[in-house]
Amino acid sequence: MPASDIKRFLQWIFFNLLVGNNNSHAKNSIYFPPNLGARLSSFYDLLCTSIYPGLSSQFAFKVGEEAKPSQISKAHIGNMAKELGFKERYVLKTGQELAENLQAQLATVAREMNSVATPGTEQAMIERLTQHISSNTKQLQKRFFGNEGN
Repeated sequence: MPASDIKRFLQWIFFNLLVGNNNSHAKNSIYFPPNLGARLSSFYDLLCTSIYPGLSSQFAFKVGEEAKPSQISKAHIGNMAKELGFKERYVLKTGQELAENLQAQLATVAREMNSVATPGTEQAMIERLTQHISSNTKQLQKRFFGNEGN
């Protein structure tokens, strides 16, 4: 896989962890064009499932041998980096940059969504999602990168 695909794949893993998407299966986002090896196609189903009771609390795959997002640690990220053939520092930097960008853009996205949402239930759900994703991201930033971000 080209380096750009691999970085996108790492970003996809971290994005799903940060937003709480435990139903993050990549199997349909990898394709094999003739004579080009494995490539990434567009990702889909990028959503927050952890906010809904009754849906799986397990991540769709293991990160460094751990499938429970609440138990994934910096050491698990390091193990995943080794399994993928990367330096831990590169993987952590990729995740930290994504977490910082997510936190920086979250309020803007919520405002834009609220501008077209129906007052009441839809706006309440946007607020709930925003708080959930922000809280989850801060917790994971602290656990993975040793900071809580912005």
